Amino acid sequence: MIARTTVLLALLASVLVQYVIPDKPVYQYGWYSVAIAALFVIALFQSKSTAKNIWTSGIAVLRIGIGLIALAGVANGLLAPSPQTVIGAPGTTVPVADLHGSLQFSSELPNANAVFATGAKLCGALHVIGSFEVWCEPRDVVSVQAFDANGAHLTVTQPNGLAFLSPVLLFIAKQTIAGIPLPYDSFAIPAAHRIVNAVYFDARHAAALRGITTGEPAVLFAVDDDANQPLPNSIDLARPGERIAIGGVQLSAQFSQYPAVRIAPVPLPLLVFFGLLGIGLGMFLHIREATLCHPEERPEGASRRTSA
Repeated sequence: MIARTTVLLALLASVLVQYVIPDKPVYQYGWYSVAIAALFVIALFQSKSTAKNIWTSGIAVLRIGIGLIALAGVANGLLAPSPQTVIGAPGTTVPVADLHGSLQFSSELPNANAVFATGAKLCGALHVIGSFEVWCEPRDVVSVQAFDANGAHLTVTQPNGLAFLSPVLLFIAKQTIAGIPLPYDSFAIPAAHRIVNAVYFDARHAAALRGITTGEPAVLFAVDDDANQPLPNSIDLARPGERIAIGGVQLSAQFSQYPAVRIAPVPLPLLVFFGLLGIGLGMFLHIREATLCHPEERPEGASRRTSA
């Protein structure tokens, strides 16, 4: 074999694994790119040393293929941007420079889809766009409603959020409570001159907080006035579908999931495709040309059949 199987397979595996298991920090470590380059050099040396001094066009094509594979892997490790998570509020459009387009986030909750500018739904499958793999990751969100003391609906705004009029809390930030970093968000109720801070507790943390096991998440609301001053008796825990009265307003929370979009760089697919094509074609051409140049190297049975 022109390139010994172990080295060639190791080179291919080190590059192709980035498609199968994307988004691993190790791919962008310097030593990982050095290892790919070292496998490339060894593969080139072995293709020469095992060719029995027979130079064929197949060897040249094989080396080009190996080089393209190694180039794709090294370039991705050294030049590609870091993976990123794009979080969008429902109904918004977020430009993404790496994808040369935008992500459009559906306004429907729950089970919403983030949709790329071409109209292709990203959620439910992994997509390759350019030199990036793109997929959806579900995130816990809370849709809030506010009412006055008489039950009249009040408008909720998010001055510091991704969408000003969105009632959906995305919990992008973290707040540490009792040494545990928990998802945090906030919203305003302009008509009531209230600012509400919200901390999300998943089912496990919520159960520990209340001292009971319900299997439900919860959100801790803390109501301040519009000068960010805490109000008396204005902290309470809201369970799914429950309406609580605190700080002169009534609040309810609906718990669901909404997707964020994860974008991870991968070796340039075009280079990898032509690299694999070159390796396969190079092996075929070399075996064919070497056999024609040295018919005495054919298996004994094949020679006898040919003579007959």
